[in-house]
Amino acid sequence: MTHPPFMQFACIIVGQAVLVVLAFWAAMDSTSSSKKAQIARLDAEAAAAAAGHSTAILEKYVLELLPYATVLKNQKGYQQAVQKMPPEVAERFDWERVIQPKQKESLVGARRAFAELQRVAREVLHESAMYGTRYPEAMTAWANRTLEVDADTLPELLSGAPAGQAYAMLVGKATGVSWKKYQDAAARLSQ
Repeated sequence: MTHPPFMQFACIIVGQAVLVVLAFWAAMDSTSSSKKAQIARLDAEAAAAAAGHSTAILEKYVLELLPYATVLKNQKGYQQAVQKMPPEVAERFDWERVIQPKQKESLVGARRAFAELQRVAREVLHESAMYGTRYPEAMTAWANRTLEVDADTLPELLSGAPAGQAYAMLVGKATGVSWKKYQDAAARLSQ
């Protein structure tokens, strides 16, 4: 039994319409999946960039700056005391004259570590501007605070004073949040 020609034509049109709708739906779904994958990749990229700085931050802060905290504090206190002396006496007690080679080496190491920490902070701010809201806010807050610090306020940030404790917590939060965001983004990317 054959169908009349108009029925065959109607079946062909309906079949083609169904194919068009299915193809459209598949394209929309793949576009949505593609966008989700792209967003996950961007999130992972931003988190990886931030987490990549964590090791350098912890190394410079914990292993290089904190051990020199006493020397930095002593130098600052010594220089403040010398400034209160009469100029002719102060000249004999100039820090550069009385400093021991090991102390001088420690100060040079501390200054180098601090300069490196500030270099990392500038990189973090550059990446933060590049990635926008995808970049961990805690890392950006750490970078801003680190760049506010100068040689005079550094000993206070390395002490047990409230400012030092707040900075230590900022370091921990910045590095911890960055790693967590990286792990989360990597997990989303693998799905």
